[in-house]
Amino acid sequence: MPVVSGATDVRLPKLSGLTITTEANQRPHMFWTRKSKQEHRYYLLPGMGRSNRRRHKQFLRWSIVVGLIASAAFAYLLYVLSQSH
Repeated sequence: MPVVSGATDVRLPKLSGLTITTEANQRPHMFWTRKSKQEHRYYLLPGMGRSNRRRHKQFLRWSIVVGLIASAAFAYLLYVLSQSH
């Protein structure tokens, strides 16, 4: 076997170093299993409260209205341009 200069030996870990230890009544969590309520606890940062949700809903409504008006204006412009020929 040819020897490559600068090559190092690669050693795999022993099987005893690959074990996963858990408590007796705890099994490892998979992505589809239910987690405890403690893990579902979250904290709101500033600007994430009820008033911010209300502001985002209002912003969403106005953006939909403006989008509908802009698309109607663009459709009318295309209609007028297509009728001129």
